[in-house]
Amino acid sequence: MEIINDKERDYLENYGASYISNRITRLLKEKNHVTLGVVGGTSVKGIYSKLSEKELEWDRVHVFMIDERYVPLDHEDSNFRLVKENLKKGNLHPFDHKRPLSNYSNELDTYGNLDIVVLSSGEDGHIGALYPNHHSIKNNFPKFISMGDSPKPPQKRMTASRKMIEKADDGLLLFFGAGKTDAYFKYKLRTNSVEDCPAQICKSYKHGRALVNLF
Repeated sequence: MEIINDKERDYLENYGASYISNRITRLLKEKNHVTLGVVGGTSVKGIYSKLSEKELEWDRVHVFMIDERYVPLDHEDSNFRLVKENLKKGNLHPFDHKRPLSNYSNELDTYGNLDIVVLSSGEDGHIGALYPNHHSIKNNFPKFISMGDSPKPPQKRMTASRKMIEKADDGLLLFFGAGKTDAYFKYKLRTNSVEDCPAQICKSYKHGRALVNLF
């Protein structure tokens, strides 16, 4: 995974949106549709907004949540709400917390694996709701998993499992903000395992970019 480090966040957001757009275009030449896995959070808002401006065959793009809180879709803490408000294109597939998580896994199975994932590292190196040295990152289940003891509130969350994220063909990993400095250096250290720094999962991608803005 190539690392793109720059002081200008707007440049990185444009770079990230263009990268995802180009990868979607290439994949659509090989497949009938593309699945895009996305997260919430302030780090990704700009990329989603810029991505929605791209001329793509959006009717062939299916967007699934990498992680979600067990809250209503219109709740202020809903990751889907943030995605919907900023990525206004594509077939959006929200997770309904009132339905069994297996239903969401089955819904994704209709389209295959996640092709491209957009991830943002937390201050401790977590991605989605996969946390360092927590049972979430140690879980070998191949689909979505849930937990009631998330180290980061709210405690009830669902997330794509480690194996699901590993199966993606491509990824965009963000380290945006001064608070992500320690996580970035944990990511760079070869001695840190995936269990110590879940963001390390992304190093397995043949393609992919890590975008870094720590200022």
